[in-house]
Amino acid sequence: MRISYLLPLLLFSLLVSMTGCGSDNTANQAVSAFAASEKCITCHNTSDSISSVTGAKINDEWARSAHNTMHGASCIDCHGSGNGHPNNCGGCHGGSTASGLEFHNPEQASTCYKCHGLSHTNDAMLLNAPQHFGNMTASLTNVRGRASYVSSNFIGNCRKCHNPHDTSTALEIGRQWAESGHGDTAGSPRASRDFKTYGTYQPVNTTFESNCVRCHTTTGYVNFVSSGFTVQRPFAGPGFQIAQYPALSTDTTKEVTACNACHDDGNGNAYSFKLRTVPQVYIYYNYSGSSTATNPGARAVSLQTSIPVKFNNNLVYYPDSGPSNMCISCHAGRGYGNMITIAAGAPYFLNFSTSTSIGSAHAFPGAATLFQKIGYEYAGRDYSSAAFLHSKIGVSNTNATGNLGPCISCHMNSTESHSFRPVAFSTEPTETNPTVGVIGSLVSRTCSKCHTGANSWTATKLQGKRSGFQTAITALYGLFYKQGVVVSRTTTSWGIPTNYNWNRLYGSASGPNTMGAYTNYNVLKSDWGAYAHNDRYVRRLIYDSIDWLNDGVLNNDVEAAINSLATAKNPWNSSVNYSGSELLTMQQNAIRYLIGGPGGPRP
Repeated sequence: MRISYLLPLLLFSLLVSMTGCGSDNTANQAVSAFAASEKCITCHNTSDSISSVTGAKINDEWARSAHNTMHGASCIDCHGSGNGHPNNCGGCHGGSTASGLEFHNPEQASTCYKCHGLSHTNDAMLLNAPQHFGNMTASLTNVRGRASYVSSNFIGNCRKCHNPHDTSTALEIGRQWAESGHGDTAGSPRASRDFKTYGTYQPVNTTFESNCVRCHTTTGYVNFVSSGFTVQRPFAGPGFQIAQYPALSTDTTKEVTACNACHDDGNGNAYSFKLRTVPQVYIYYNYSGSSTATNPGARAVSLQTSIPVKFNNNLVYYPDSGPSNMCISCHAGRGYGNMITIAAGAPYFLNFSTSTSIGSAHAFPGAATLFQKIGYEYAGRDYSSAAFLHSKIGVSNTNATGNLGPCISCHMNSTESHSFRPVAFSTEPTETNPTVGVIGSLVSRTCSKCHTGANSWTATKLQGKRSGFQTAITALYGLFYKQGVVVSRTTTSWGIPTNYNWNRLYGSASGPNTMGAYTNYNVLKSDWGAYAHNDRYVRRLIYDSIDWLNDGVLNNDVEAAINSLATAKNPWNSSVNYSGSELLTMQQNAIRYLIGGPGGPRP
């Protein structure tokens, strides 16, 4: 066993003598570092030399890493140059250098920065992945203002993502993550603002302040889920003053959703790839607005007054989905349809002629769609479905789908698990236009667990659902414009409703139902995969919203309503207008998706 390690040691002693990694560019020092490391390898090549985090032999991990196979970084380069152990406990367990140069924790001793960091212009992390230190230096081109893999909170904490002994095996997973929305340093969910300042110290059940920090930063997410969904405070990195929006933080770094958001072994280590334990999710959906209403305590000359409308302690529990609880806490949206019903019954009643939409979805509220929490459900309509099983995927091994919950089971059961994509597209949808491309293949291995035989999902069938869903949302958007609920403000956008009461059509009592239709449009538009998450529920929400908008009555005239449209716009890319044959195709696809074809019933 010793010989197997000696060969790379001898070969890469020559390499390091030329490259100078950890050696101050002198060959003698490089060779001596490897020679000294041989003693480490010989002594620590036993069954008890096991990583307490990964459970693997530390020597084996180092042997297959790029530190050994490419760069020649040895044990001594990281842990110090002493040949034996220090004579006191503090040398190892406290990182002290009192009895030598050995470091039990090289990160804390900053030895990683002997080869890595902003002062090493040829470092792969700067040349090939400048996102590591983006927004930390003006010398890096095209990364200023972005989020960063190494935010100030991650300085000296490389092990939040990397195995210190085997830095290479997980590189492909890292590349997948980096191309996903979670690792996108330039995307608006990470870079559009300093999200770590968008937090609050107020109680989670009553606050109306910003709580973006809990999902748009790793530190905020860990604080939120580790506290039982109660802590939403702003933060700053070590040495910086904490700032709360609208104050500007002197810490300019921004965080992506890093490895340690989802991976934690209970001791703060992410590189074991053990999943973070998150309890059953509950979310408070609070609302604060104002309403012009009759004040019974005012004089007759001043009956109308602006009344605050606030409701809080509005608690919604999500089903316990095991490890997928990690996903639910951020993909539950910021509001949901039932908030409209609550607001309509609030003291002095919300004035729907002047209020903005309440049930704001925010982005990617897939969990709320899946568990039927988010839509505005019209009174008297049935939204249940006994055949629906997607919410049971990965729960108690339903249909042999395991126990990881629906989110992980569907989005991460592929050869590229950390892309979080259950399907592959011919052209990748973008943040500004999710309608581009077509589904080329199903990559999730979970779909076939349930969808078999005549019920099988193919790429063509799923693309048909996707296209139908998008055209149905387009038709719903068109009804808002046709009925004058939204009025054109620019050449490309129809704007948003300004008067949900819609007095001239259906009377003042129409406000909640009209706002509900817009909420359904807004939340489903934000969930790009709604057609797969909960197809029948989604179709019923769109159907009933169109049904209401057409004439203020739920009388199943949706087909006629869609066919009555004279124009339409793509809701995700409103510069695209539909007319003539394109409009006709859109209408036909929407009708086919919602009711199966002309003359079909409510889904």
